Amino acid sequence: MQVLSILSEPTFIKGGIRIIHFIGLALGLGTATFLDLMIVRFMLRSKIRQSQADAFHFGTRVVTVGLILLWISGLGFLAYYGAFDPEKLANPKIWAKVSIVAVLTVNAVYLHRAVLPLVDQQVSRTLFDGLSLRQRVLMLIGGATSATCWYVPVALGSIPQFNNSLPANQLWALFCALLITTNALAITAFFSIEALMRWRQGRGQEVGASDRPSAA
Repeated sequence: MQVLSILSEPTFIKGGIRIIHFIGLALGLGTATFLDLMIVRFMLRSKIRQSQADAFHFGTRVVTVGLILLWISGLGFLAYYGAFDPEKLANPKIWAKVSIVAVLTVNAVYLHRAVLPLVDQQVSRTLFDGLSLRQRVLMLIGGATSATCWYVPVALGSIPQFNNSLPANQLWALFCALLITTNALAITAFFSIEALMRWRQGRGQEVGASDRPSAA
């Protein structure tokens, strides 16, 4: 009976929800960061092996599990606040985090349907070899959006100054501005690196041609 009494206490329920939340965050954020680093490596002229493509598929499944746990714990927190601490539901930060996780979920569906098939077809080639400009940009946007949507809720949750300090629409505007900025930086960085590598390759060919002995 004492065990049942402890299990039914609000603090114990909240602690259980937190554990689920932290596990989901660790699985999703950690694996998503690893996958983003893999994409960066593929972008830098490293050819994709089948084993790496398989690891990418496994990683996306782990991220999906983490995302599901985040939704379970997030809805659990909302139910907990509604039952035991309704004042917390007036905090705009909570609803901003929910909306950002919704964007993250939509982006995850896009990555599964659009990006994973591209990774599979690029096995034995570099990530962007033979892809159109549109496909490259959409892939970069998907990766940058994933990184932003994973780290922004962590920042919101860890910085108490955001509690009840800004309305939800302002938090959402800040998120959109950050999302646009990170996507623009990702696209700019990629094409800048690609242009630099092409220039160096061209310079190397010019130097090689000049070193060849001329015909008598």
